[in-house]
Amino acid sequence: MKRCHHCGGKFGLVRRSYALKQFCSSKCVDQHLKELEDKVVAARKIWLAYLATGHDTAAAAAPGIGKT
Repeated sequence: MKRCHHCGGKFGLVRRSYALKQFCSSKCVDQHLKELEDKVVAARKIWLAYLATGHDTAAAAAPGIGKT
């Protein structure tokens, strides 16, 4: 038996779907989207922190180019 992607609950009369995943309620869809958004924000923060430390690959490859 298939279950909700988010909570693992049984499906009722209506199934909700998002991105080829099935959910038992709109609450589960909203919570899933919130988790996805949180993951994206966390990944962006990590990436921006990495870039802020000066790890520019183009500058590292050619030391004299791009510095003023």
